[in-house]
Amino acid sequence: MSQSPNLEELRAHIWGFLTSYEAGVGATLPESRKLVILDDVWTRESLDQLMFENIPGTTTLVVSRSKLADSRVTYDVELLNEHEATALFCLSVFNQKLVPSGFSQSLVKQVIGLL
Repeated sequence: MSQSPNLEELRAHIWGFLTSYEAGVGATLPESRKLVILDDVWTRESLDQLMFENIPGTTTLVVSRSKLADSRVTYDVELLNEHEATALFCLSVFNQKLVPSGFSQSLVKQVIGLL
């Protein structure tokens, strides 16, 4: 999400995900389990508009820099240090833990937010 998301569009997209099964030509699978990940949520108001309560088999994971979730289950996660952030990025992008030779170290640092 961004600081100014189109909440109606996101809500419609999530609702479509929760109520249909793409591989089954739109057939509803009431017993399927689904995980909704709301990443980079900025406000409680945004979170409230994007939550769908009481849908069996659905779990929602909210990722935010702010304390938005109710106190049922909240995990505080420490920021990655430079080495950990670089290794995670490189594993995702290059399938190795280090920046490949010939690739810009400073570009990697910009992408992971260190510059």
